[in-house]
Amino acid sequence: MWNSLGHKKWRIIFKSDENKMTPFNHNHLDYYSFILIYDNKVVLNDSGGSSYDPKLKDIDARLPEYHNSIRINGLGYKPDNIKYFTNKYINCIFDTKINKKSDHIEISLMSSGFNRIDENISFTRLIRIYDSIVSISDNSFSNKEYPIEHYFHFPVNSKIKNFNSSIDININEQKIKMISHSGDKIIINEKKNLQHYSEQYGQKLLKNYIKINSEISKSKPVSYTIEVVD
Repeated sequence: MWNSLGHKKWRIIFKSDENKMTPFNHNHLDYYSFILIYDNKVVLNDSGGSSYDPKLKDIDARLPEYHNSIRINGLGYKPDNIKYFTNKYINCIFDTKINKKSDHIEISLMSSGFNRIDENISFTRLIRIYDSIVSISDNSFSNKEYPIEHYFHFPVNSKIKNFNSSIDININEQKIKMISHSGDKIIINEKKNLQHYSEQYGQKLLKNYIKINSEISKSKPVSYTIEVVD
């Protein structure tokens, strides 16, 4: 279910499938998400723990926008609340591929979850990890164009400078640059509830996160790079 890979100073942690999902087994909608670490410093994280009690507000932390993930046409790869839908509507296929090459690691994450919007989407996230650069390429295989929201979360101790379609991040004196190659505007900390970070139930720390609104289709993939700056 979970996988951890390293390349040079990088480490990535990601979910490889959801074949054993239960309410007691980290039932977060985070298949496309990942944790990224460089030289033992967390570069991308998520919102941490949350309650599974529907009466408590932090149950929302299981949703895609609380992770380094996406929404297409306003929807996640699975419904936000599964109790209103049949298993046929909820269940989807997962296909994770790992390719270790001499100069980088390549991870492909595909599920059929977004095909309930359009049967041709087959959304695929391709992550490539090189010595100092990580590239993220998101792909739809539908000819139709759909709005896509991207979310990326940074540690509590991070500092961010915004340059519209790129940001500079400082994490414990480690400098990182992230670029949106679609040129779309990067929005920082739009909603305070998405800034919440918890390592234990009831804890509320504030981290930084960004949101980018784009359009995606077969001819219009969306990509980002994260680069370590010496």
